[in-house]
Amino acid sequence: MLNYIHLENFRAFGEPTTIPLAPITLLFGENSAGKTSILHALTLLKQTMDADDRNAALVVRGSRALVDFGSFREFVFDHDLKRDVRLGFGGEFEKSFDSVAQTRRGVSKWTPSLMSSGSGGAQWRFSQAPKSHDIGLSEYAITDGLSPIPRATYSNAAQESGEEDPNVRLMTLSQLRIPDAETESMWRTIVPESKKIAEAATRALDGLTHENAPQLEPLRAARPSPNRAAELQKFIRDYDSGISLAAFRARLEAIWKGQSLRMSGLVPWIFGRSMVEESFEALVLKSLEPPSDEHARKVQAVLLAMSESATTANSKASRFVRTTLAKFVPIGPFRQPASRLYTYSGTAPRAVGHEGELVPDLIHQNPEVLEHTNEWLSRFETGYGLKLRSLGSKRSDVFELRLKDLRRRGGTDVSLSDVGFGISQVLPLVVQSVTWKSKIISIEQPEVHLHPRLQAEIGDLLVDTVKNNKHQFLIETHSEHLILRLRKLVREGKLKASDLCVVHVRRGKTGSIAERIRVNDDGSFADEWPGGFFPERIRELT
Repeated sequence: MLNYIHLENFRAFGEPTTIPLAPITLLFGENSAGKTSILHALTLLKQTMDADDRNAALVVRGSRALVDFGSFREFVFDHDLKRDVRLGFGGEFEKSFDSVAQTRRGVSKWTPSLMSSGSGGAQWRFSQAPKSHDIGLSEYAITDGLSPIPRATYSNAAQESGEEDPNVRLMTLSQLRIPDAETESMWRTIVPESKKIAEAATRALDGLTHENAPQLEPLRAARPSPNRAAELQKFIRDYDSGISLAAFRARLEAIWKGQSLRMSGLVPWIFGRSMVEESFEALVLKSLEPPSDEHARKVQAVLLAMSESATTANSKASRFVRTTLAKFVPIGPFRQPASRLYTYSGTAPRAVGHEGELVPDLIHQNPEVLEHTNEWLSRFETGYGLKLRSLGSKRSDVFELRLKDLRRRGGTDVSLSDVGFGISQVLPLVVQSVTWKSKIISIEQPEVHLHPRLQAEIGDLLVDTVKNNKHQFLIETHSEHLILRLRKLVREGKLKASDLCVVHVRRGKTGSIAERIRVNDDGSFADEWPGGFFPERIRELT
């Protein structure tokens, strides 16, 4: 699940802004306040990830783009080309993300790392080159936990001459933030065994001059330097003296300083080997026999974590970004109106489409989709049942979608295109919600063309599919009826107050401002609604 979206200098948002998210998030505010910008930040990242052009830092438009963002000048705050746009998001990791570190090293069992809380995220900073006007990736950062503050930030570095793939960007570590408590935790594990580590390093130092020591080959090959032996001697002195906390912190900084990774699109390009150069700590222990006792294995895990935690964290962040954007399904404010005839494309859709254009294919392909959709049309009390009618043979690719009037005796049916827009606008929402599981679904204006009662019923759909299909919803809306229904469901105990996040967006002097309005367990607001909760009704009646 996504926990937050982070924006800076993107469209209406100037200042760094973190928007909290829940299983159901409602974005309210006046027109053009910046609500859509929040959803479109994810849409822009998704269409970039899905594009074939890995050389493009951002895909802002094109035939396959979901949204046309124009140019950098159009979406940077105040059209100020001197500003950089920062986009990011964070959330909870899948359990499988920890499997490599846990089974291969046991690192997470004993030690903290750059990304140790089971959640985290990624951020990107984009800028426009003054001469070429190309949009470039200036920074890539990874975060840990629920905080949008980066743990590690990588900046764009000049590519080495002769780079085999010009689409791959070289990023170098420019900033690192490791809390003192985590540094001290690792140090306390190391100190009791520091002399043994020094002894192992001394044997490794002696082995540097012996060619008949193949197990030491990684130590000889890594980071060749004329001062290699001198560096190792200082390492030995530090550990032989019981290594102080200050010296240990300096070791960490030395290990991570200058680390680099290669970016392909929005994520690091993971190689079969470590993305970062390995430290003396890791190399010395790798050159020895596997430790036999529990504490020795613990020490080895810590030393390996010192050099590999950045690699592990980047691997987690990369998987999180890929899976999150793959699960993200944006549905736009205007769903395609119904047609009189449809032709099956022959391709199995993975979502309903940004305009709901793939709904007919899904219904044609899977009878269960039609069955579940009709269940919700009945719960909505629309008085209609949806049916598919093939033209020609029973399995013809040419078909109609028709509505059967269940309120009349005999059940007369009519073409979906012969009734009002409401049903055709709500169908993509229903089909997307009931067909898949564990999706992140953003919907712009779900209430468009819907009667107030049906707007409220959408709340039941959201709550039911969050519970049973494990979806997460990001909803931009102006519907008072929708939020009233959700508050009612909170009051009735059918929705946890913590699972509903109401965000009010308004314009300020330095750009848009997003404020969370907390909901109590009885469905009331814990915070005051800016300007009063939908005061228009009172104004018109007084």
